[in-house]
Amino acid sequence: MTYMNLFVAVLLVSFHAAKSQNFEIDGFSDGSPDHMTVQDSVPSDFIGQWAGHAYEADYGEWPFNIHISPGKQGTIVGTVKYPSLKCGGTLTLEEVGPNRIYLRERINKGVFSCINMGLIELALQGEAISFHWTHPNHMESEAKGLLAPEIKEKR
Repeated sequence: MTYMNLFVAVLLVSFHAAKSQNFEIDGFSDGSPDHMTVQDSVPSDFIGQWAGHAYEADYGEWPFNIHISPGKQGTIVGTVKYPSLKCGGTLTLEEVGPNRIYLRERINKGVFSCINMGLIELALQGEAISFHWTHPNHMESEAKGLLAPEIKEKR
């Protein structure tokens, strides 16, 4: 066995061992507390009912409500309502990042009033969360806002 083959074999064994221990592979984490661990569920700080206002250049300012429940990546974890736009829908957890979550919005009420399948980024801002809505096929439409807790659920 050449040194290169031995190196590759050791690297593969180490990779699989680290992966089975849930250590971060991309950042070469050794599992120590100073490294971020990978999460696949809604962090508890986001769970609850939130209310706020967002601003979109085409439509001005509008109120909205978001309810977030516990759940795993790829599952429906919440709902969104835009009362003045007369639409709303479900939120599926796409990704979890440091102090933020990414949700795919599926409009199922007022489907002709709002753009379907937007991506929502929620980020912790103290006791509030910032809201950023985008859509890959509607780059001219972007909304930003801030949400305050209406009801914080028990964690």
